[in-house]
Amino acid sequence: MGEGACFANGAMLCPSQTEPWNRPGVLSSLLRSFKDPGSAIKVRLHAMPSLMTWGWRFLRNATPERHALATRRIYELAQYSLEVFQPYLERHAAAFDAARCGTMKIFRSQESLDAHIAVNAQLEPLGLSYQVLDRGGLVAVEPQLQPIGEELVGAIRFPADIVADANKFCRVLADDLVQMGAEIHTGCTVEALLGEGEAITGARTRQGEYRAENTVLTLGADPGRVAARAGVRLPIRPVKGYSITYETAMANASPAIPVVDDTLHVGVIPVGSRLRVAGTADFAGYDQRISSERVANLESVLSRLYPDLSPELAVRGGRPWVGFRPMSADGLPFIGPTQRPGLWVNAGHGHLGWTLAAGSAEILADLLLGETPKGRPDVRRPRPLALDRPRPACRPLKMSAGGLAWAVKEPRLPAQWVSLNSHRMKSGG
Repeated sequence: MGEGACFANGAMLCPSQTEPWNRPGVLSSLLRSFKDPGSAIKVRLHAMPSLMTWGWRFLRNATPERHALATRRIYELAQYSLEVFQPYLERHAAAFDAARCGTMKIFRSQESLDAHIAVNAQLEPLGLSYQVLDRGGLVAVEPQLQPIGEELVGAIRFPADIVADANKFCRVLADDLVQMGAEIHTGCTVEALLGEGEAITGARTRQGEYRAENTVLTLGADPGRVAARAGVRLPIRPVKGYSITYETAMANASPAIPVVDDTLHVGVIPVGSRLRVAGTADFAGYDQRISSERVANLESVLSRLYPDLSPELAVRGGRPWVGFRPMSADGLPFIGPTQRPGLWVNAGHGHLGWTLAAGSAEILADLLLGETPKGRPDVRRPRPLALDRPRPACRPLKMSAGGLAWAVKEPRLPAQWVSLNSHRMKSGG
């Protein structure tokens, strides 16, 4: 359970980091990545054919106006998501290593710091809380940065951000769902979506057929491949990310809060008794191989940020991991119905899947139950999807524990509606 992109991700629920990756000027960064082995963003040549149409849309949305609008919309969804998440945080925080410690982004360039302050100022009227810190202030917040203090020009502290282990949360949530009467099937191989006329009526797996009035695709980076079998175009591409997790239970003076280095594009996050280094973005298709070069890059970043701590962690050794971020071309997720009756989607959340999960699930649950989603409709309305001619089923895909979602076996569940990766949370349930 939770063995896919939830297993060892960045572990931050951070409305503060809602800028889509296609910020203006991203094309020059992508071109430089071909020559820079340490570049945070990499485009692998073998993945280029799959990125042609999607990449054009990605760059088309990299204008200041579109980027600013997407940032505002994602921020409002992130804020709503944290509101929905609160009941679980209050009742189960210790079970999934949750901490209301905030996050801090550090800067090595005054120009970059000023640009981020300007973005934050646009979000402040919507509720973003932040503090701009000088060198002395950032070291006071995180004393372990003292050795590199002179390299930094300042930082921005986001006190409302949360740290929590997404993998452990999935297991807590699964236990709650089972107690509520839900059935969760893992390790299924999806062979085809089932249909009658234009309607989707469930899925056929190697464990049998699952019939339902509504079927929801919440497949991480995979929904586009499955949706294509039903003739639905879902422009989502996988972006490969890395992390290394170190055990720090007996380590001397571990960092107290998550720190994101704006220049190096890497975060170092304390999660319970562990320290996780997370970052990089490889457009590499579905290549699951762990690159020793990318792991070494994360190790190098850790030594630059925490030179006093990294030798001890190097002796202990860390666990490298890769996962896929489901990236839409404009950074906004798809939440709602497709043009195929009975087929719904909740996908495309990019690098903010953990941050946006609870709110997205609540919105989808409202829509499935025929209710109006809470909050501003222009932020949370379902994204329209294009419908192609139906295509024959292709080769089976092996889904992770966060697999084919959950096919709702009753048209309306009076107390709770759930999908495998989506849930409807009530304060008392």
